[in-house]
Amino acid sequence: MGAEILEKIDNPLIFKGDHAGAAAQFQGQINGYEVGLLIDICQARIILGASAKAGIQGLVYALAGYDRTKEDIIEAYKLYVREEAREYEKELSPELYEQWYRLYGLVKPERGRPWEFKYLTIDHIYKPLARSQGKVFDLAKASKQVNGDKSSKVHMFLSEIGVKALRTQIGKIIGIATVSDSRAEYEKYIAEKIYGQQSLDLRE
Repeated sequence: MGAEILEKIDNPLIFKGDHAGAAAQFQGQINGYEVGLLIDICQARIILGASAKAGIQGLVYALAGYDRTKEDIIEAYKLYVREEAREYEKELSPELYEQWYRLYGLVKPERGRPWEFKYLTIDHIYKPLARSQGKVFDLAKASKQVNGDKSSKVHMFLSEIGVKALRTQIGKIIGIATVSDSRAEYEKYIAEKIYGQQSLDLRE
């Protein structure tokens, strides 16, 4: 199965306290695993046919009687967003842009940035933010549409918690980009480390 998977199996996640959402209430310590491991190690056709790896988390929640689409989850993501725009300051590092130029073989325009950067920023920075699958980004974008203008940036509508998460995410992407020698290697790392999937196509 590979060293990385075996390491995850040997080091389960530790949960403590009361845990709702299952058939019964549990107390004390419970060992668990990242749900993506199920696809990595399980060859059961019935499960693979019912759920791709990207959807396996939803399947596990459903089996546990927990609905991630409920309003309480949306409220939790709202902690990352604010209605009024913060004062503008640069959040995306020039170092990240330099790495994208290198990895994607893009030519620096005289003004602005390549259109590809928009999609890279959304797909690699915003959508995985707080593991929200794009929900935080959608909330911030909606807040911008109501309370901002064309000059406003989406990150200006993130709360203090959201900004910390954004900076952490940017740091992860810079790290991945720095150790990548090619676009293929970079996107492989993004798929595995950020999305937990086997492939990622910028054109999708």
